[in-house]
Amino acid sequence: EIATAMIRYWTQFATGGDPNVEGMVSWPKFHLGDETYLEIGDTIETGTQLRARQLDVLDQAEAPVFTGSGQ
Repeated sequence: EIATAMIRYWTQFATGGDPNVEGMVSWPKFHLGDETYLEIGDTIETGTQLRARQLDVLDQAEAPVFTGSGQ
């Protein structure tokens, strides 16, 4: 159950600073190079670069230029 898993991970993190619980999927440390994450859903699994393609589009988009003219 998702709620039980979240409670166990967060309780472990709050008490010891490390969310990993013996017998559960290990919550990996985040690294910029591979952007590792833990996905908690119907199954609990690790992955890398969540939505990387969509975020790359945002990174490449030019930010609007604010001129201060109120437009």
